Amino acid sequence: MIGDVYTYIGIESGETAPRPGEDAREEAEEMIEDQSPLVIEVGSGNVFADLGLDDAPELKLKAAVAGQINSILLHRHLTQVQASDLLGLPQPKISALKNGKLRGFSLEKLLQIMVKLDRDVEIAFSKSSKRRVRATSSATKKSERPS
Repeated sequence: MIGDVYTYIGIESGETAPRPGEDAREEAEEMIEDQSPLVIEVGSGNVFADLGLDDAPELKLKAAVAGQINSILLHRHLTQVQASDLLGLPQPKISALKNGKLRGFSLEKLLQIMVKLDRDVEIAFSKSSKRRVRATSSATKKSERPS
């Protein structure tokens, strides 16, 4: 039985098994010896644009809205099933939303969810100091809005 286990993990007869962490330690020592200069690149403020994605502005906005939704759900201590009932979405969609898997969500749908969570959604446009147009959105609770 033991011989079968060693064969399974690739240890030849007569060899000793590596100690736990031994490979990792050797890799770390090699990295220390390398001493290549560390290159740090300053990001643009939009990780999606930095990755070269075509729809970077929309992805950034969707991520921000989804983050707000998840924050509200967490603050309310809602389970995925409770959130599903409240928002009228299947539980797997709530799971996807909580895990940042936004491919199945349009920006419009995310904003509708914010409204269902008792938030007013305001979209404001202003002249950008940069060449490209910048859109901002904010969501505030109805009771927090000025009268």
